[in-house]
Amino acid sequence: MGKLTYFRFAYSIVKRDITISILHIGFSALFCFFLIFGIFLLRMDKTPSNSSSIELFRNYPQLVLLLSSAGLAFMTITRTLLRTSDAGIMMAVGGNRIGTIRLLVAELWILHGIGFSLSMLATVFFPPWVAEGSSLFDYGKAFFICIFLISGIGSGLSLILTFLDPYRSIRRGK
Repeated sequence: MGKLTYFRFAYSIVKRDITISILHIGFSALFCFFLIFGIFLLRMDKTPSNSSSIELFRNYPQLVLLLSSAGLAFMTITRTLLRTSDAGIMMAVGGNRIGTIRLLVAELWILHGIGFSLSMLATVFFPPWVAEGSSLFDYGKAFFICIFLISGIGSGLSLILTFLDPYRSIRRGK
């Protein structure tokens, strides 16, 4: 069988909730596609943006980047909050805090890693850039932003979840 690792256990959690996981991967691919597109637009933006102009929102490449990052952050928060009961059970049966955080973040990495890979495939078939060439740095920057958002938000929220004990009243016998 093999050694049970955090990624293998996180993969079994992803398989357990396959319907929600497929939806999460689909929306992750969409937001990662726009994250790559926003980084490309930011690189190609040659005119300085005036933040006091109303026309800013029509030609604002940072808006695409910020909205896709906010979408990924929201997805990370909702997926981590869906795992409140799992984190509570792991902490109630004596699990260690770092292991619980690693497990929850590994699940996020699996879901968003598949979503990011699908978004890279989507840029091959539906390239957002027309005349300009793409750069591998666009994909690298998008990947690091995605990992930074997922790891930072996911681990911070998972740490907070490990301090909550939803089964305290059960253990007290109430």
